[in-house]
Formats: sequence, structure tokens, C-alpha cells
Amino acid sequence: MQEQISTTATRAEENAKSAHKRIDRQEKRVDELIPLIYKSVANTESLLLQMKEQDERIGELEKAPAENWKNLVQIVIAALVGVAAGSLLPRLFGVVGYYYHYYL
Repeated sequence: MQEQISTTATRAEENAKSAHKRIDRQEKRVDELIPLIYKSVANTESLLLQMKEQDERIGELEKAPAENWKNLVQIVIAALVGVAAGSLLPRLFGVVGYYYHYYL
């Protein structure tokens, strides 16, 4: 019985030593991973900043055609008003001149 207890205690001791060795190896691996994790976080933050800047640039690029279209519409409207004014003003002055010449 004592021999069985001694054998069991020896096995338990060997298992504990083995477990401690595995834990030590895992701790070393964790210690090696920590700097890599910090580096990965820094890289992710940098990527997020770059994505934000690109989103702003893309937004500006998307607005450019709308601004160009708006300017084109304003130019066309101004041209149409100019043409209308150019064709109506001589007629208006012609009527005024005719009235002034014959009735005054």
C-alpha cells in the first residue's frame, strides 16, 4: 500500500514538473507574442487613419462632378437669359422709339 502511494506521489510529482515546464514554455511564447500584438495594434491604427483620409478624398472626388454639373447648369441658364434679353431689348427699344417718334 505504501509502495502504491509512493508510486502515485512520484507520478504526480513528475506530472507537476512536466506541467510546469509546459507552462514556462507557454509563458515564453506569450512574452514573444506581446510585442507582436502591440505592433499589430499600431499597424491597425495606421490603416484606420489612412482609410479615413481616403474616405475624405473619395468624398471630395464624388462631389466634383456635381459641382461641375451645377456650374454648367448656371452657365446655360445665364446664356439663355442673355439670348432672351438680347432679342427682347432691341424690340422693346424699337417700340419705345416708335412711340417717341410718332406720338411725342
